[in-house]
Amino acid sequence: MNPVNDQVENLCDQYQQSIACHSIINKTLADHVRQCTDCQKFTKSMQLLDTFLDVAVRENSAPDHFTDLVMNAVIAESKRETTSWLGGLITSKFIENGLLSLGIVMSIIHLVRFFLGLFFTSMVAAA
Repeated sequence: MNPVNDQVENLCDQYQQSIACHSIINKTLADHVRQCTDCQKFTKSMQLLDTFLDVAVRENSAPDHFTDLVMNAVIAESKRETTSWLGGLITSKFIENGLLSLGIVMSIIHLVRFFLGLFFTSMVAAA
């Protein structure tokens, strides 16, 4: 291992992390960038990426009052779901829970019938 190469790689890593995090570059890193072609290429690619993202955000921005429109739609949908006949007593969640409870009760009844059938069948066979 060459300590000079390790130091250069360390400086490259520090510089790239500083650029990616938009941190302040110290004098040592600034001097390193003037001499390192890899870091110069990285700087150019990050600048291109920032430019591309700025343009993409400007071109694809949400319409005016988009957040208000979405929130109003969410509020209207939640009111529509809870409003039903009998003053909201019977909602989709109420029906869902009722059917689930009915299914559980029916399953228990079938299990009891099954085990009782096995019990009485074994008693008849033993007699």
